[in-house]
Amino acid sequence: MQFDFVWHRERVVVKVDGWNTHRTRRAFEEDRRRDRLLRLSGWEPVRFTWQDVTADSGDVMEAMRRMLAARPMEA
Repeated sequence: MQFDFVWHRERVVVKVDGWNTHRTRRAFEEDRRRDRLLRLSGWEPVRFTWQDVTADSGDVMEAMRRMLAARPMEA
């Protein structure tokens, strides 16, 4: 699995989804399956759209700051 950002100690992964690679039914289903598998393994998947990152980066950074602060850290 490939991710755009990974915080190992907090077990958080971020995917930035663009429309070009996520507009098919197969991609939609595969994304949900991957998120389920990550959660079952103790990881927290977080998804942002390309628009989120480019137009609302302050909101994205605040969301990530809060999420990381709330997660327990692995030793």
